Amino acid sequence: MLLLIALVGPAAAVAAPGLIVSPTAGPPGTIFTVTGGGFAAQSTVRIIVFYLARNAGGGRGQQDVLNRQVPVAADGSFALAVDAATFVPETYHVVSPDATTALADFAVTPGAGALPGLPNTGGGGAHRHAIPAPDSPVSGGVADHLIWLFRTLAAPGL
Repeated sequence: MLLLIALVGPAAAVAAPGLIVSPTAGPPGTIFTVTGGGFAAQSTVRIIVFYLARNAGGGRGQQDVLNRQVPVAADGSFALAVDAATFVPETYHVVSPDATTALADFAVTPGAGALPGLPNTGGGGAHRHAIPAPDSPVSGGVADHLIWLFRTLAAPGL
C-alpha cells in the first residue's frame, strides 16, 4: 500500500489594503507622501485627507482638505504627494473609503516663522550681503550703501 503525503505550503496571503504617510510630521509647506498597498491592481482608490476642526458649539467636525481618486499600479500600490502649504497646524487623518483598514495620520506642526500658504523652501533664513562696486566711495555701512546706491542708480549726477 502506497501512502501519499502532500506537503502544502501556506496559501499566498493577500495583504489587506494599507496606508503609510512619510514624513509623519512637518511644518506648513511640507510635502507629505501617502503610499498605499494591497489595493486592487489597475483600479482607482479614493483618498480623503481631513482634520477635526472646532465648530461654534465647542465640538469638532470633519474638515476635508483633499478628496481625490488615485490610480493604482499593477502591483496594487500607489503614491500621492500632499502639499501642506495651506494646512493649519493640526493632526490630519488619511482614509480610503474603499478599504476600511486603510488609515494613517500625519501632523502639520507650527514651524519657526512658517505661515500657512507659504512654501517651505528650505532657505533657512539665509541672506546675501550687498557688496558695493569696486569704484564705490562707501565705507561699508548700511547707510553708506544706500546713499551710494541712490546716487549711482536713481539720481546720476548728484
